[in-house]
Amino acid sequence: MMASYFSCMDIIILICVQRNEIKSDLQLFGMLTFEGSKIQCTMRYLILVFLFAQMTYAQEKICFEPDPRGYSREHQVNFQHLALELEVLPHQQMVKGKVELTFTPLRQKVDSIWVDGPGVIFKNIAQEGKKLDFIDHPDGAFIMAPKSGWRLDEPVRIAIDYEAFPKKGLYFSGWEDEDSFGQVWSQGQGIDNRHWIPHFDGLNNKITSEIKITFAEDFSVVSNGKLMTEENLGNGMKRWHWLMDQPHSSYLIMLAIAQLEYHDTTSRQGVNMRNYFYPYWSNNAPWVYKYTTDIMDWLEEETGVPYPWANYKQVPVRDFIYGAMENTTATIFKDFFFTDSAHFDQLNYVYINAHEMAHQWFGNLITSWSPQHHWLHESFATYFHQKVLEVMISPDEYDYQRFYSAMGAKYASINNTKPLAHGDAGTERHYGKGSLVLTMLEDWVGQPLFQRSLTYFLNQYAFDNVRSENLMDAFHRVTGYSMDRFWDQWIFRAGEPYLTASVYEQKVKKNKVEGYWVVVEQDSSKLRDPRLFHIPIRLEVHPKNAGVYFETLWLRNVKDSVFIPGDVEFVVVDPRRIILAHWKMNLPDAWWQAQAIGATSSIDRRLAYMTGENAKVLPEMIHNTSYGPERAFFLKEYLENEENPEVLLQRYQTDAHWEVRRTVYREVENLDIEMQKQFYRQGVQDINESVRSLCLQRLLEMVEDDERKFLLKQSAPSDDYDMGVFRFIWLKESLKYDEANRDSLLQVVEHYMRPRFPGNWRLSALEILEENDHWTDEGLKWLIEGYLHFDRPLRRESERVLLQQLKTNPKQLGRLMKQRVNSPQQLEKMIKLVAHE
Repeated sequence: MMASYFSCMDIIILICVQRNEIKSDLQLFGMLTFEGSKIQCTMRYLILVFLFAQMTYAQEKICFEPDPRGYSREHQVNFQHLALELEVLPHQQMVKGKVELTFTPLRQKVDSIWVDGPGVIFKNIAQEGKKLDFIDHPDGAFIMAPKSGWRLDEPVRIAIDYEAFPKKGLYFSGWEDEDSFGQVWSQGQGIDNRHWIPHFDGLNNKITSEIKITFAEDFSVVSNGKLMTEENLGNGMKRWHWLMDQPHSSYLIMLAIAQLEYHDTTSRQGVNMRNYFYPYWSNNAPWVYKYTTDIMDWLEEETGVPYPWANYKQVPVRDFIYGAMENTTATIFKDFFFTDSAHFDQLNYVYINAHEMAHQWFGNLITSWSPQHHWLHESFATYFHQKVLEVMISPDEYDYQRFYSAMGAKYASINNTKPLAHGDAGTERHYGKGSLVLTMLEDWVGQPLFQRSLTYFLNQYAFDNVRSENLMDAFHRVTGYSMDRFWDQWIFRAGEPYLTASVYEQKVKKNKVEGYWVVVEQDSSKLRDPRLFHIPIRLEVHPKNAGVYFETLWLRNVKDSVFIPGDVEFVVVDPRRIILAHWKMNLPDAWWQAQAIGATSSIDRRLAYMTGENAKVLPEMIHNTSYGPERAFFLKEYLENEENPEVLLQRYQTDAHWEVRRTVYREVENLDIEMQKQFYRQGVQDINESVRSLCLQRLLEMVEDDERKFLLKQSAPSDDYDMGVFRFIWLKESLKYDEANRDSLLQVVEHYMRPRFPGNWRLSALEILEENDHWTDEGLKWLIEGYLHFDRPLRRESERVLLQQLKTNPKQLGRLMKQRVNSPQQLEKMIKLVAHE
């Protein structure tokens, strides 16, 4: 093949030289020398000419934004296996470990390698028991090979003994509180596992891994892959051995240590799934893990690829720094999502569950070469979690999530001009925009071909690294369609089209309507990178005397149109808002009103209502919708102009959805005082904390002291599971009205400052203590803990209050701070705080 290319290039160069078109330029670059009529052209220069021609052609088709993070990380050796023996000292926030790295050189001779390890204390490095020289560095170490060097393809295994006080990557939660349930857990993405495991921490070098860890026997220890052994060592200690024998990127290595129980389930295809929970939240576990096996079964069907790993585990942890993390075979998630039956429709784990599980294919089985292609992880995970909501919750939930994703992506475009395939494209693009682009791609090629393409892609690159072009090639091979334009306009270039839809009647004699022209125009001048999009736009046609049908308008030019024959009640342009675009709709008012009532999708009904003058159809819209948030929205709109709302309020006071009930209690303020009290007294008994909190606050403002005391006593929160919303509202109101029990109430608030409670509880307690200017040694001690904590909102607020306290009570605070220091990083934080002051 290369020979034929060079023959073609010879001909091109000869023709150009004969025409004197490139002779001077080629001579200038030393690519050609002339001896009479003879042309001498070396192979390397021909290659340069060929590559230049190919690059020029590619740039005409695809426009890349420069991306400093688009390069794959170089490495001289291929790392193959990581074996870790670890001792965790949680009270010192320290680890001691020995990691063995197995690798094979990629060069003829390698005389040194680099391992990442910021802040790691390297004690000893050896190969087969013989010490190796190394050069310590703040970010890791250069390890020197023996004098003979490491040779191409010859396997090497080195052992590193080390200690570390990880600033990132491994987190210690709750060990400062003797009554707490201590936890240790990891978060490796993006490149943070290097802080507690020295190794080559790169996306593009997949390895197998194993962890042997010794810890107290009354804890559970969870890691990637299969649990090989669980050995009792005596003296209350155990050793766990976890093995991950399939290759994955090292940022996906995980560790979780906590007091946990679990429940095992099995998917339809036999995948063992272990769902962990806290012993005191066992009743909530069925609600947290609702649909888990269904999601696994559905993902296997949708991807066409069986779950690729040995098992699947999910572990809740306190104060996780993100919502969740898709470590290979073992997802960690924030225990904030541990919900119950009363709050499932307000807060649940379903979409997070689906998102992280989808990553087991997209992100873990196939992994991007560099951050430039990170969208292949998050866009697919978001696409699949949205589809799970459509299948298992409701199509309306799916439509609204996509709609909000589109709003976020378009808003992000105002200040960020990066395309989807860019390392700095940002969350709104990598998650939201990418999922919408995949939906448009599915809509274009059709669901069967979309699924076949994904199956081919996953099988072709299983356990490997991928680029955006690999997915484009997979779709081309399976569908036969050229994907260049789609990738160019949606993935390799930034911006979304600006579209205007208009409608024109076409009449015949006697002014009888023969049909309608639906016209869509695009304004490329509003794009930073002006171009015309090619987009298939669906039309949902509602004839007056026939069933609904669909048409497609292909937008390829500045303006394109399609004719809809017959008498039409209304047409929905781009139903369910599939196209990611800045839309302007110039449609007849009668169409908007009809769409508000009769559109198939709730998102189309709501958009029609918000666009036209449709207040008179609100009662019908409220009655027709089964989607709770939409029903709450329409109810609020209707009540704002209703003179006699009492009957409607009573009807929806017991609605199944919490947002509808909250809307009722927010709107009763237009009734007389006694009627308001009746509503609020019932609302205080509501099962939802947000509704209950609203009603308690409003009712306490209306009643006399005796009833206030009775209400506060009757509604006191129990020790059962709750989200903390009502608990802290109740404490605030009690401190306002119950002066006799003020001291004991403040002690309760101080109690919630302890590390055993989640960060949002501790923040609420901090706010109440600050409002009441109540700072004892106990409260200040936990305030210092908040400042040392890794939870950013808690740390930020604790720092602010500590700086104020340093001004008013420096001696007391200084004494407590001195008592607290247990590790070098804690000392560093204390010095930083005092220096700031």
